[in-house]
Amino acid sequence: MPKKPASQDWTPAAIKYALHSKNITLRSIAIAHGYHDIDVLRPALVRPYPKAERLISEALSAMPKDIWPSRYNLDGSPRSGRGERGLGRYKAKCSKAPNGRIDNNGSGI
Repeated sequence: MPKKPASQDWTPAAIKYALHSKNITLRSIAIAHGYHDIDVLRPALVRPYPKAERLISEALSAMPKDIWPSRYNLDGSPRSGRGERGLGRYKAKCSKAPNGRIDNNGSGI
């Protein structure tokens, strides 16, 4: 069985090192942006969290797609995290019909 291709994402240690080399911590970024919970940015190091990724990448003067290429499309928009399936399904499923009732198939009742 072939191996998965190696991820091109920066490791959490590499991100922390890059921040440390600029005398920046995740805590200082969180406080600077008004977060009371100082651990709010930590999940972005290991799983997709676009808002926190943006704050970390701004502190590093980089684009989020350069730090986490597996989490972003080529145009820089975040991937859905659901395998690109179901992006428009929710809107169609929950659209309201002209009579105000919820239409499950998006075509009107």
